[in-house]
Amino acid sequence: MKFIYRYILLIIAIALCSCSRNEAHEAVVDDVDVPISLACSLQPVTRAYTATQGVQIADGRTISVWCDEHADKTDATNHAGDAVDYVKGWQLTVNSGALSGTNTYYYPKPLDSRIDIYALHGNFNNTITEGTTTWDAFNTALTHTVETDQSATGNLENSDLLYSVNHNVVKSKNAQTLTFKHLMSKIEIYLLSGSGISQADLQDANVKVEILNTMLTAGITLSKTATTSSTVTASGTIDATTLNAINARKQTDNTATVDIPDPSNLGSTMPVNAYTFAEAIIVPQMFDTNRDGTGTGMELIRITMADNSVRDTSPATFDFQPGKRYVFYVTVNIGGLEITGQITNWADGTTSDVVAM
Repeated sequence: MKFIYRYILLIIAIALCSCSRNEAHEAVVDDVDVPISLACSLQPVTRAYTATQGVQIADGRTISVWCDEHADKTDATNHAGDAVDYVKGWQLTVNSGALSGTNTYYYPKPLDSRIDIYALHGNFNNTITEGTTTWDAFNTALTHTVETDQSATGNLENSDLLYSVNHNVVKSKNAQTLTFKHLMSKIEIYLLSGSGISQADLQDANVKVEILNTMLTAGITLSKTATTSSTVTASGTIDATTLNAINARKQTDNTATVDIPDPSNLGSTMPVNAYTFAEAIIVPQMFDTNRDGTGTGMELIRITMADNSVRDTSPATFDFQPGKRYVFYVTVNIGGLEITGQITNWADGTTSDVVAM
């Protein structure tokens, strides 16, 4: 009887052991062929209005991705021995923060494999052929250009240069979220009614807000070390006729009372009955009203009213920097413009300085 009992226990033990081995083997097989799954995000910015790509990259935008196989699994900063271009020019489309593409790529076979991910969005001169274009080929003589009519659908988004660097990423069945940073400068303008001008005048659909006299193209060298180590250098000239005018995207708000940032009291808001808001993306550069050498002054902001009357203004000198958001409060009077403003970090909306005009 004891023999039969022990025999039954032995059979059960063997069966359990067999199940455990099968389950472990299946887990290993499953883990070897893990598809790389990605998502994207932008750090949110608190505003009274809805700024374009202020919280998330717009749906339908194309993200290009390169991956290297990271050799040193204990040190994310050591890239000696990395197998570069493990994934080349992967074309992904944004959909509610998720990234999807035609092709599927898998993590390297070793269970403890790591990858580095470099992802970007922009209006580039160099073409990308998925599976063919190497990182070095793409990142040579690279330029990004902002659109001149950013009021047109998709053009403001086209102008937004975004980059994300992610080192030593562990193999996972879950989507890896890539946090992007802006490498261009952002100008946001509140139009406020002043003497002889009503909010209805400013909210007329024919009112145009333009950014003038900025160079439209930047030479880009993307760094694999960190997003902020990338270099952005404005290039080109200012056309004497068009003034390189950028038509800003405009929106209005007729809410009974809206709180907007108070330019005279940082960190506070002020109530207004209504406002008109405009936004444009420009290449980071030093703006100087005498950059043409004539001494006559070059305007930065031009407001064209519905009756075609023009009002313009500018700070004397202004250093537009990558990843910074420049908020201007423009009071439109019958005889001209008054302007004050703030500089904030584009990524998180933290106020860093006051614009001195």
